[in-house]
Amino acid sequence: MNKLFLCASEEVQSTHKDLLQEIRNEGFNLTPYNQQECSKNSRVLVLGGDGSLNYFLNLHKDKETLPQILYLACGTGNDFSRLFKNREPTLTNFFQLIKGSTIDLPLAECNGEYFINVASGGELAKITNPKKEANKERLGKLSYYLEGFKASMSLKKSTYKVSIDGSTRKIEAFGYIVAQGVYAGGGIKVSQSANIHPCLFDCLFFKAEGVVEMIRSFIELQKDFSDLDNTLVDFFKCKSLVIEPKGKEIVKLDGEPYSDSKFYFKHSTKTLSFLV
Repeated sequence: MNKLFLCASEEVQSTHKDLLQEIRNEGFNLTPYNQQECSKNSRVLVLGGDGSLNYFLNLHKDKETLPQILYLACGTGNDFSRLFKNREPTLTNFFQLIKGSTIDLPLAECNGEYFINVASGGELAKITNPKKEANKERLGKLSYYLEGFKASMSLKKSTYKVSIDGSTRKIEAFGYIVAQGVYAGGGIKVSQSANIHPCLFDCLFFKAEGVVEMIRSFIELQKDFSDLDNTLVDFFKCKSLVIEPKGKEIVKLDGEPYSDSKFYFKHSTKTLSFLV
């Protein structure tokens, strides 16, 4: 049998039990993921959403190398998977990936925590992760937009001390995105790049006041970013970034919460071996 480690929550395994059984029937020995048994040449099936992939990455903070990843997306937003074809959890897609080649994807870090797609802070940290899991399950992507609308009713701006490649300035905004990937919040484009950029972050600080300006801000993102209205969105690229809010704040890394009073963003020297 072909050994394949499985990294998925019990809930996801239950939802996709038929697919997992089909994979077993095709001669694959699906073994619960065990970090100690994994090596650089091991293959791991990650079944879940952006948060599941982020969880897997951060299991390896103390490892020099990561195993090969076969990723089938079955979360709510699935923003990272939008960069790739054939990511829906089907047996056909599984075989297309298992027979494919690997590419090395860069990892980003925030205070030593890995992320691969985007980080969001301020009021946006509330928008990109719906509070009520029941709504998230029932409404899917619509839950992100409902949370966004509710948050926009009481936008609170903050002043951030921001160091951009060593140059410091203050930015007043209700939230921000630091993007290595391209999409966030259920499919909103937050980068002009067509794919993950290994050296630069796309950074967006949102300055809107009220619902109307917030809607205008996200409409602005459909433009060429060089033409963005800088009274609504402050956009820049950088290699490294330090964001210092006034007090402790939550940032979401691929949708997963992390709390601190200062956030150091940089690109990691590690890469993710990704089956495509």
